[in-house]
Amino acid sequence: MGVDDDFWDDLLGHIRDQALVPVVGPDVNVVEAGNQTLTTLIGQRLVERYHLTVSPATVTMGQAVAAFLRERGRDDVGELYRRIKDIIEELDLAPGDALRNLAEITDLNLFVNTTPDRLLAQALNEARFQGKPETRELTFSPSQFMSEQSRNAQADEAADTVVLRLFGQAASTPQDAIHKEDRLEWLHAFLSEGAGLPKWLTYRLKHQPMLFVGCEIPDWMGRFLLRMSSSMRLSQEGKQFFFVGSSTAHEPSLSNFLATYCGKAQVQQREMAPTDFVAESLARWERRKRRAARRDGQNDVPGRTDPDAATIFISYMREDPAAARRPEQAIAGLGGDVWLDGQRIRPGDAWERETLNAIRQRRSAKGDPLVHPGHLGEHRARRARLRFQRVEGSSPKLQSGLPRKSGQPRRICYGYTPFPRR
Repeated sequence: MGVDDDFWDDLLGHIRDQALVPVVGPDVNVVEAGNQTLTTLIGQRLVERYHLTVSPATVTMGQAVAAFLRERGRDDVGELYRRIKDIIEELDLAPGDALRNLAEITDLNLFVNTTPDRLLAQALNEARFQGKPETRELTFSPSQFMSEQSRNAQADEAADTVVLRLFGQAASTPQDAIHKEDRLEWLHAFLSEGAGLPKWLTYRLKHQPMLFVGCEIPDWMGRFLLRMSSSMRLSQEGKQFFFVGSSTAHEPSLSNFLATYCGKAQVQQREMAPTDFVAESLARWERRKRRAARRDGQNDVPGRTDPDAATIFISYMREDPAAARRPEQAIAGLGGDVWLDGQRIRPGDAWERETLNAIRQRRSAKGDPLVHPGHLGEHRARRARLRFQRVEGSSPKLQSGLPRKSGQPRRICYGYTPFPRR
């Protein structure tokens, strides 16, 4: 078994046991507007508003705030909290695909959010509760009111979905950590007897495996967070930590520290775009759920209970339904969810439009249509056999020589290769 297999087996095992705690960073919070992270959009607005001497193209909120402090000093920093809150409200953004994918992994029930917005909680409400505000939202701040501390102290129920905003929520007053010194104060407050995290939450963070995905973690903060979320010295700790994203490449000292003082099985690091990682995690989790459901003689899969919500569509010639049933059985054997169109779909543009309409109507943007070679012509279809290959990785491709037409979906999880019958 390779390193990649070990990583996924460990991670998915913790998810299956409903033990994994994701710590969700700003690189996961890619919003639908321009396919940018929320922290980048906020940073750009701050640069434009205060005419800061940094490039707005790739600036983050933290970088823009740091530039503000360098150029204007601390006298006016108080207005930044209100400005950031106003920017988030003005943007009025919807959660992006990465947050929605993460929300659909229903075996995850405790999330730690490191950004000052509510988009993760919104994604969870939409994916799990039909948009109803049933996700329990906790916000930590060193200066939070006693009433909020009392509410947070109430332990969660087993079925609760909980989001902890670790560094506060955007507000008109300093209730969220917008720069490095703020975060230092937050970390100091975690250790305070009066203003720290509630005991039930501290216990879970200390004893459950954790996944840091898309987080901005400086070396000093990474060491502190790991120790704070451990019940003993890191060199003796048995719980697992997972780090995913590109941030580890920018903090080699943190990587070296982890490699020196933590076992390879204890701390596993993976270089991968956080959005791609979340999408692959959802796909792998769903495949495991389907296999487990078949072993148990069940047909339902969490998030896929509606038979019309299948992820793989087979478009086929009405005159040859048996040719469609063969790939249906093959794909099902590989763990795929299959939907066979009950209406006649003719070749050409009408076929493309009808197929795409069916895909969109059944929310299969995350799914992967399979085009049956019957559309290449009945004669060729009868002379062809299908060879299916399970395509892994983040860049699957169609395996046949069929040219891609305008408007055809780009992601194909299962490809086919027609070849003459022997």
